[in-house]
Amino acid sequence: MSVKSHKHTTGVTRRELLQIGYSGLMGVGLPSLMGQRLQAAKAARSKNGSSRTPKSVLIVFLTGAVSHHDTFDMKPEAPAEIRGQFKTTATSIAGLHVCEHLPKLAAQADKYAIVRSLSHKDNNHLMSTHYVLTGEWQPGGFFDKVASRDDWPSYAAGLAYLRPRSDGIPTGVNLPTFLLQGPLTWPGQHAGLLGPKYDPWQITGDPNKKEFRVDNLTLGAGLDVDRLSDRHALLGSLNQQRDRLSQSSVARRMTSELDLAYSILTTSKLAQAFELKREPDAMRDRYGRHTTGQSLLLARRLIEVGVPVVQVNVGRV
Repeated sequence: MSVKSHKHTTGVTRRELLQIGYSGLMGVGLPSLMGQRLQAAKAARSKNGSSRTPKSVLIVFLTGAVSHHDTFDMKPEAPAEIRGQFKTTATSIAGLHVCEHLPKLAAQADKYAIVRSLSHKDNNHLMSTHYVLTGEWQPGGFFDKVASRDDWPSYAAGLAYLRPRSDGIPTGVNLPTFLLQGPLTWPGQHAGLLGPKYDPWQITGDPNKKEFRVDNLTLGAGLDVDRLSDRHALLGSLNQQRDRLSQSSVARRMTSELDLAYSILTTSKLAQAFELKREPDAMRDRYGRHTTGQSLLLARRLIEVGVPVVQVNVGRV
């Protein structure tokens, strides 16, 4: 007789939890078990010929779209007043069906995963956005509480804090605009309580426009890398003197931003990533000659030069 294994939200079965309770008396607890499972997962990936681990994440944030039950969670068995008006279509994965109007995505279903268990309990845009982009509920959240330094950090900000880098490549880039609702800036987009030092780099501009450019990515006329390095060293010495007098968050932010600017100016590959004209016209056409298409193309180019977290905001509220 087969017995269904019930898993906790952490992915641990009840049987394993009982084992943890017993083995804890012998000094073997949850960290040990999770370590064993991690090693087992790595071994499984290696056996299947997929030993690579993800290096970058592209977050495509839709500020509005059709309902899930009209796209990827059709619920065809539900009563007519609940389910959507469209029919389902089979995908390349047996047993997985999506909306009939998504034939190309249906054909590529083996290339992505649909997580239908992800949800939240709030129908307020601002608070729910904070939850989705940080994994935590907004501290002191209420109906129209905008972004603040009390918020939890975004994923990119958390990564910048845990794995700082100085190679001229930012840890996180958001584009092509902030998530805004009138005068309200949605929470969850920056570093929150970690401070502005770890904020993702926000690009504001339409990559589909011919005049699109990101300023200050290259050295100005008459300035070479050696002169810039000398100035940066002098500035570092002055900052050390200043730090003895001031430890304000504004001062620390200015220092971190100057350090990032220096790294960017001495790393040409980031500037080249923003030059969409380097892409063949056929490729740009394939992505779509509109803001969303060219933003996604730019996101791909940023990932290719090593940016680990890129967020593309689609639509306006």
